Amino acid sequence: MFQKSLLEATSKKNKKKKFVKPKLKVETMADIYTLFVLVRGIPAEDFWNLDIRFLDFVYMNKIAWDSYVNNPKER
Repeated sequence: MFQKSLLEATSKKNKKKKFVKPKLKVETMADIYTLFVLVRGIPAEDFWNLDIRFLDFVYMNKIAWDSYVNNPKER
C-alpha cells in the first residue's frame, strides 16, 4: 500500500530534507479507491460503475484543462 511511502515522506526522521517525494506503489483496491475518489474527487458511484481507464483519461483531461486555465501566458 502506498500509505507507508506517504508516512515515511512526512515523518520527523526526514528533518534534513525539506521535501521528500514519496514513491507511491498502488497495490490494492483500497489504494485505487483512495486515489480516484478521495484524492481526485471522482464520485464513488462513478468509481464502481465506470471503467477505470475511462476515469483516468477524464482525470488527465481535467489536469490538462486546469493547467491551461491557470497558465499566466496571454492567449
